[in-house]
Amino acid sequence: MAEAQLLRTRAPRRGRVFAVIYGLAVALLAIVAALVATTRFIAARVEVALPPQGRFLTVDGTRLHVIERGPATGEPRATIVFIHGASSNATDPMSVMAPVLGAGYRLISIDRPGHGWSERSDDGQSSPRRQARALGAALDQLGVKRPIVVGHSFGGIVALALTLDRPDLAGGLVLLSPVSHPWPGGIAWYYTAAASSMTGWLFSQTLAVPAAAALLEPGAKAVFAPQAMPATYVEDARIRLLLRPSVFRANAQDIAGLMSFVEAEQARYGQIAVPATIITGDTDSIVSPTIHSLTLKRQIPGARLIVMPGVGHQPQFADPELVATEIGRIVDGLAGRGDAAAR
Repeated sequence: MAEAQLLRTRAPRRGRVFAVIYGLAVALLAIVAALVATTRFIAARVEVALPPQGRFLTVDGTRLHVIERGPATGEPRATIVFIHGASSNATDPMSVMAPVLGAGYRLISIDRPGHGWSERSDDGQSSPRRQARALGAALDQLGVKRPIVVGHSFGGIVALALTLDRPDLAGGLVLLSPVSHPWPGGIAWYYTAAASSMTGWLFSQTLAVPAAAALLEPGAKAVFAPQAMPATYVEDARIRLLLRPSVFRANAQDIAGLMSFVEAEQARYGQIAVPATIITGDTDSIVSPTIHSLTLKRQIPGARLIVMPGVGHQPQFADPELVATEIGRIVDGLAGRGDAAAR
């Protein structure tokens, strides 16, 4: 009798535990489904609102999105190639520099693999070297030789890799708040989560994009600090292109692999043999000017360093005319020694 009573007591308890577990599982699945639906809705709206602005080139089976501007008539003064930073795309540098440089130059900006509207062939294309190789091949298709390469932030290490690996291609180098050396500390947890081979796909398809959408404006403002972000920056630079799962994850993979790359690459900077200017802000809290720009200046032979007082991580927005002047100075110097930048 006692055993029978005990069994009858345990059975309802097991039933209640099962019901609770089942209810939690259903609730969790509902939350995941809601996040997936929200992510797809946000991504679809972004793709409709921000279609490609340029044309596509196929490089090693991967489509790269290229934006070009140039003089309507006559020969350009030189060719300038922009390489954008993290959480960004090809429109970003073009939006601020094209109006200042004017119509005298041929301007080319390419979405790095996995960013903007460019495809990424595999996870290995998170490497700055692989990205530099793809951009170099795209420039070959465009018939570009000896351009001035302008790289911002993460685009700075890609520009360095391109210059080192393709000495036949780059004519000059302008680095804006570049990443170049190992730094203390790690990276934000959400980059690790999105880049992970175990959790990355699920995280990017569920929580990452809705959270990034909510934090996009505050995050962009933090990148500009202590300067104020231009009111229309997010729209003008098409930063919302980040709000797609594949792009968010590609960006995270780039950042997750960056430390190991610069640790190995830093010993090569002394081999750079083209005119180089480094421009940084002394209050940059994103990429330390001391760890990166000042050290890089000592390594690149003849490099010119400009430290802008009171400026953060966006020197090209703080003073685009200064950046344009430095680009023009390198172009004039190349012309003076008979090594003109590509037309």
